[in-house]
Amino acid sequence: MGILIFILILVMAFLAELLDSSIGMGYGTLLAPILLLMGFIPVEVVPAILLSQVVGGFIAGCFHHKIKNADLLGNGRDRNISLIIILCSVAAIVFAVSISVKIPPIYTKTYISILVFVMGMVILFKKKSFEFKWYKVIIFGLVSSFNKAISGGGFGPIVTSGQVVSGRSCKNSVGVTTISEVPVCLLSFVTYLGMSGTSSLNYSLITALLIGAFLSAPIGPFITKKINTNKLKVFLALLLIVISIWSIIKIYIL
Repeated sequence: MGILIFILILVMAFLAELLDSSIGMGYGTLLAPILLLMGFIPVEVVPAILLSQVVGGFIAGCFHHKIKNADLLGNGRDRNISLIIILCSVAAIVFAVSISVKIPPIYTKTYISILVFVMGMVILFKKKSFEFKWYKVIIFGLVSSFNKAISGGGFGPIVTSGQVVSGRSCKNSVGVTTISEVPVCLLSFVTYLGMSGTSSLNYSLITALLIGAFLSAPIGPFITKKINTNKLKVFLALLLIVISIWSIIKIYIL
């Protein structure tokens, strides 16, 4: 990998992590297709994104906690929701892996795109505040983790928007999503290595993504804290809609 490509990937990782750590989604969604278009193969892209997201997500989660976007260590709702999502992830990953070979990828990607679109529309046009219910958190935790395990995506958009629909504030939701995705990505990375070994790792790609995510991760939580809650909610909804439409275009047109 040339130095210019290395710097370009580093900058892309910086920007993608900045979006992900401030809004709760977008890192893998943006980077994966771009890296594939640049000529990298999936067995290089997937583990590199997963590992860099572990590092970026952990750092960003710590800052979300430090500046009180979410209380991830106290004995409160944020911590409990994080634990529920993580536990759901383990169960969903085991279940999804067992059936992933039986479902054509085009169906799972279409289903996730439609679900993300519906969530965006619900958040955008819902006039009254959502009422918090624990069962909603469990449902969205299972659905998002299943999505991640079966297709490699669909975690951040569903977990973040699912918490909002469950009655959580946008800022709390972003903080919880950021830290919850860390063990999911780590488990997926370890599983991936167990299946394909270390021979598929592109260390230059991994290094570029790690540096970009590392530098950007502390900044995103401060953006989250400064953004007006109502504006954040609208931006979140619009981003979900754009991501879902782009996914459908990529599946059936590009």
